[in-house]
Amino acid sequence: MSTPMWEELGYLLAEVFTGFCLLVASVFLAGMRSRTESTRNISVYLLAWTISIVLWFVCWMLQPATEDFPLLLSLVGLHGLFWGLWCVGLALDFRALKARVLMLCTFGGTSCSLGIILATRSGIGRLSAVTAAACYMLFLGTQTLFTAILLHREFEKKRVLAEL
Repeated sequence: MSTPMWEELGYLLAEVFTGFCLLVASVFLAGMRSRTESTRNISVYLLAWTISIVLWFVCWMLQPATEDFPLLLSLVGLHGLFWGLWCVGLALDFRALKARVLMLCTFGGTSCSLGIILATRSGIGRLSAVTAAACYMLFLGTQTLFTAILLHREFEKKRVLAEL
């Protein structure tokens, strides 16, 4: 077993890095979307993001106040909402590809759902929270890899057509 000081430091670092990753991903996506889409599409995307966060807070507030809510799981839940909405945004970009749209919407739905479930879990210890966060982030990374593989050829086709 580790000393309580190292355990607290490790948990704090996990919270800081998770929050930092969420911030970097949000800034990157906002920059990418602002260059390629109209302001109407950006406002719709921000509205969906805001509604998701409000629903997450409602679920969080409905939990009993006597339990301990690890901040780390809340941040991981926000990651799930972020990446889930990202998958749905990609599905909107590739509407003509029905099978891929269905798969992207499924990815987005599972990311959002699991994120909300994790974020609203109460009574989880810090070590369990770090373990659950690590497993969920691994799941999100694997899902992002599959999304990249799924859409790689479509981006290549768009680039080739743009060069012609």
